[in-house]
Amino acid sequence: MMLVGASGAGKSSLLQAGVIPALADSAGEWTVAMMTPGVDPVGALLAATGAVGGAGGGSTGGVSVTEALGAWGVGGPRLLVVDQLEELFTLCHDERARDTFLDALEHLAIRGENSPAAVVLAVRADFYARCLDEPVLEDALKHRSYLLGPMRLNELAEAISRPADMAGYKLEPGLEELVISELCGLGGGGDRRGYDPGALPLVSHVMEAVWQRRDGSRLTIDGYRSAGGVLGSVSTTAEKAWGELSEFQQAVGKQVLLGLVAVGDDSRDTRRKVSRAELLRQTVEAADAALDMLARTRLVTLEADSAYLTHEIVLDAWPRLRSWIDEDRVGYLERQRLQSDATDWVAHQRDPSMLYRGARLVTMRGHARNGALGPVAQEFLDASEHARERAQRRSTLRRAGLVLLTVVSVTLAGVALLQSHNASRQRDNAVFNSILAEADRVESSDPSLSAQLTLVADRLRPGDPEVSARLINTQNLPLATPLAGHTGFVHGLAYRSDGRLLASAGSDRTVRLWDVSDRRNPHAVGSPLTGYPAYVRAVAFSSDGSILASLSEQIVVLWNVRDPANPVRLGDPIPVGYPTILRFGQDGRTLVTSGSDHPIVYWDVSEPAHPRMIGSPITPSPKARFYSVALSSDLRRAVLVEDIGPVQLWQVDDLFSNAVLLSRLPERAASAAISPDGNTVAVAADAIVKVWDVHAPSAPQQAAIPIVGGGTTVGTSLEFSGDGKTLVTEQDDRIPTLWDMHDPTHPTAAAPPLAGAEGFVGGVALAPDQRSLATTGQDGVVRIWSLPGGGSENWPRGSLLAARGNTVVVKTGSAAAEVWRIDDPVSAHRIGGLALDPEDPLLRAWISPDQRSVALTSTKRGVTLADISGAAAVRRIEHISDDRGRSVVATAFSSDSTRLAIAGLNGRNAAWIQLWDIADKAHPVPLGDPISADTEYVFDVQFAPGDRYLAASGRGIVEILDVANASVPRPVTRVRSGRADSGAYVSFAADGRTMASTSEDQSVRVWDVSDMAAPAPLGSPLTGHNAYVNAVVFDAAGDLLTSMDTSASVRLWDLSDRRDPRPIRHPAASAGTLSEGRVAFFDNDRYLIATGADGWLRLLSLDPEPSKARICDVTRTVLTPQVWRDHLPDLDYRPPCG
Repeated sequence: MMLVGASGAGKSSLLQAGVIPALADSAGEWTVAMMTPGVDPVGALLAATGAVGGAGGGSTGGVSVTEALGAWGVGGPRLLVVDQLEELFTLCHDERARDTFLDALEHLAIRGENSPAAVVLAVRADFYARCLDEPVLEDALKHRSYLLGPMRLNELAEAISRPADMAGYKLEPGLEELVISELCGLGGGGDRRGYDPGALPLVSHVMEAVWQRRDGSRLTIDGYRSAGGVLGSVSTTAEKAWGELSEFQQAVGKQVLLGLVAVGDDSRDTRRKVSRAELLRQTVEAADAALDMLARTRLVTLEADSAYLTHEIVLDAWPRLRSWIDEDRVGYLERQRLQSDATDWVAHQRDPSMLYRGARLVTMRGHARNGALGPVAQEFLDASEHARERAQRRSTLRRAGLVLLTVVSVTLAGVALLQSHNASRQRDNAVFNSILAEADRVESSDPSLSAQLTLVADRLRPGDPEVSARLINTQNLPLATPLAGHTGFVHGLAYRSDGRLLASAGSDRTVRLWDVSDRRNPHAVGSPLTGYPAYVRAVAFSSDGSILASLSEQIVVLWNVRDPANPVRLGDPIPVGYPTILRFGQDGRTLVTSGSDHPIVYWDVSEPAHPRMIGSPITPSPKARFYSVALSSDLRRAVLVEDIGPVQLWQVDDLFSNAVLLSRLPERAASAAISPDGNTVAVAADAIVKVWDVHAPSAPQQAAIPIVGGGTTVGTSLEFSGDGKTLVTEQDDRIPTLWDMHDPTHPTAAAPPLAGAEGFVGGVALAPDQRSLATTGQDGVVRIWSLPGGGSENWPRGSLLAARGNTVVVKTGSAAAEVWRIDDPVSAHRIGGLALDPEDPLLRAWISPDQRSVALTSTKRGVTLADISGAAAVRRIEHISDDRGRSVVATAFSSDSTRLAIAGLNGRNAAWIQLWDIADKAHPVPLGDPISADTEYVFDVQFAPGDRYLAASGRGIVEILDVANASVPRPVTRVRSGRADSGAYVSFAADGRTMASTSEDQSVRVWDVSDMAAPAPLGSPLTGHNAYVNAVVFDAAGDLLTSMDTSASVRLWDLSDRRDPRPIRHPAASAGTLSEGRVAFFDNDRYLIATGADGWLRLLSLDPEPSKARICDVTRTVLTPQVWRDHLPDLDYRPPCG
């Protein structure tokens, strides 16, 4: 039996804490053995069953393995549990040992002379396709498999709270919700896909850390925060343990930890179990100390003679370990290949012909110097060296005769030249791969530097598809230009209203002005503004941009900046106490300062040289201290966050002399912001930002969906854009995130978080056009971020349902859609909208090949046909319904747009397909009777080119139907596209000979359907997605395939040689930059079209040249000589942007 589940889903827990204890408590006398395959699966099997007394290598004293297993548990029921079966593929490189092990399992379970044993195999879901290559495993997966899905959120809540209850501890109110919200992120709800099950070990780890920090019998939020939260607890624990080691122990410990990792090539990195003797063979005392320290923190598990990482989550959750792996990924892969080659060499009786020679030996010798080798690998490499030396000596002794010497010399010269060429090519490959590895390593922390490194790789190998995919991906990433000048922490930023001038305030007691009118060349203007008694906290421009206000300790200084190159100081400093906020009103004559002592103070600066206070300071609650104040653009609505009560919304009178409390929001918060029109309030606390509609201030309404930010604890900074359509949040992780607020009830991430700001981010400022964002940092550098292009009122916004030609259909509401024609990459016009029954949510849409019709399916009402041929209207034509209670799942148009295939389910979850004649769209006619598909569900239907055949994809299969006679469709064949319990989608290439299908095992399969009766797989399944693939489509030429998964990651696949489909490993759009839905080729395959993370439709150019130009425009100054030396030390400085 096969137990299949994602990493972290609980497979080991189910077996070790569920199945095995249950059998131990049962009445029967079960004999139970448990094992993991490791490097030597046969030896591990024999040791686990007691068939050999701990002998390694599968030694059985001269008898076969099956004979040695014959005496195990004779006379009673037997259970063998094999956990982490994926080690059979990641750690065991001996195919003969793998086959022997699988034969032994099959013998135990099926063919044993004694009563067959129960054999349970637990395997990670991402190794599903690999298991299908082994017949015994394929059979088990087909007939005896169990899918272990993630816990539902209510089950997750119980897993957090119940162990504490059983042990007599209580969770502080809100702790459980805080853990779940951080684990899930936005949109978790009650959906099983609300979180990544691979992160569950983090929950276990952080809850133990919270228990260690308990307050009596209470597990507290403070304890959770000090542990680092879900995302930071492993790193916090690991770094604390690491810091207790000496410098020498750390050096040895690094090699020990890396020895516990198997680096993946086409799969994820995995842990590996290693004998302690191998880990401790060099510096026993230091390595032992490192292992013991890591074991005490539960990061490493020690057994009597082995060690391994407690869970694979450590590989991603501990940044130090992840950086070690990534910094020499090519080297680790090469050393693993060395280990595999050495194992094969031993298995072949140390055959000399298998030893390394020439350039291969030179290359591998270099990689070996950078990491520790196992004894077998070291012996193999030493033998290769000795063979090389013997060959050189024999060559010297054979020189006899001038003629022979000449021939030999010429021959050797040719060989040397060839070897030199091969060595040069291998060196070039190694340099190229190392650059890409470095770009990947820094991508999440500094996408701007990663983009520059990708340009370096592109210059070495122009047109490389891997590099092109990386360049294409940058279209959706914020990239930054650094502006150096300040010599300390930068506190405040402000854009002038035209967005062409930026001011920054620093702890070096200066204000600097920057010309940002040309994003390719932002630069300082004039000299720094000086004369401040202490650091400068904030800056603000007047509405006309002529005055700059700057806030230092207890004073505000005004400057005339009409000529930014020659600013003029205006009058004496204004004494203001200790404010923290500085803001001009729309009239340009009113300035507001606010702080903890006096929340709101108004100043008349109509005569800048002689400012005066308006009225008295407004202090609504004299006993409270206010640590966040926000005002609308007319300065008449204020939101105050105090230390002793809820958030308050106040209305200020026309004379700026009194304030009236409008409402109290039921929130305790850390910060708040109000939109410029004063009608929307954002409140931040505990990593969640809640949005309130205060059009009617006496009855504020909370938005349906809160914003779950990227920070670990309390949201500390919020700011609305000038038009109120964007909200910038800055959490305690100090990484700003932009949220689209066009619909305040459903905020969406407008761009990925802005990673890459060095140190503590002190402030943010969004440019008026919202195409740029300025951030400040502890390093004294101002960064200008170029944001991915958003939309406008004349551009589609909504979830992409369908695209064909220049026509798109987007979902704009639960039961509403709009049809648009895209004229060019920057302009579009709306044809019209279509509203269905509000009680019948819209599901999917299909556009006819002639772009004159659209078919839409909904939950209850079947198919709605609409005419979209008009220039400015969408007209509903007809509704195709079913009077037998059958639901519609998918439809497909024939190539001439005259037939429509409809597929769905009846009440018994049996699939059916019905063909319709829609030549007259107003009077569709069914063709024959519905036919039953050979599957219990249909996910997708597609006509093959020529319309003779129809493909229907269901649970793990694709069925081909001959529909030449549409009234009597005839089944032709079916092919297995994935797991029997997984959904599939299907697509045909224009040549009619190639088909692609998806599977929930995260793979894409390509088929040769030249003979529809006998489809044949082309190459291996295409892997690389990390989530369920729910969209796949060919380009017009059939040379390129694109797919999207449920994390919204988009990948491209090279089909130029259809017999050997190849993955382009880097995604064309990384997860988080787009929204889940459809993806399609557009504009003669020049673009991909999909919905962006901000809800606007995005066109992604497949030509990398615009991406290269953008990278050079906005990151030109990133790759300085020092940065180059830090990341590319072996290459001469030659920046790609000149």
